[in-house]
Amino acid sequence: MPCENPNPTEFEVLQTIMEAGGVYCRFSYKPLAECYRKMTPSRWAARADTRITRGGDSFTGWLYPDGIGTDTEDDSKPQGNIKMTKDGNFILCMRTMTRQKAMPTGTGYFADKSNLQPDGTHKDGFEKNEFFYRSVRLDRHPFEGIDLTTFEILSGGRFIRLFPAVVCEPELVAA
Repeated sequence: MPCENPNPTEFEVLQTIMEAGGVYCRFSYKPLAECYRKMTPSRWAARADTRITRGGDSFTGWLYPDGIGTDTEDDSKPQGNIKMTKDGNFILCMRTMTRQKAMPTGTGYFADKSNLQPDGTHKDGFEKNEFFYRSVRLDRHPFEGIDLTTFEILSGGRFIRLFPAVVCEPELVAA
């Protein structure tokens, strides 16, 4: 599953991450300049209802099960960990441990957001302290995007760096 190429192509990145679906991962990410959006009242409300638990450029969480999909698919179908947007960009989808709902259940910006459950049903809203779903673009530019040298997955109690493939130092993993 890990990629042996120290300078992987976009295809190798997509293939490696798709094969790593359903696992815990961590990596550093700096948003691309074109991804920054104007702050609107809705975005301010969402920010007020979000608690960031770690540094802004550090992402940790679980990848969706393996596969590839598009953001226009029916929400009741299983979603892959990589999707293609309408603009033709690939995004990595995950449930992150770096952002949580801040306000009590039933209040705040995310109170009426529907989210898909593992059994295919929808649950209205997020509970307080529940982790949010996030997506990041897979495009890379110098000093922007996912830093592939920091992309690691948890496998057998150890973190494995995927680009290039290296077994990292063993760390205490909470059961």
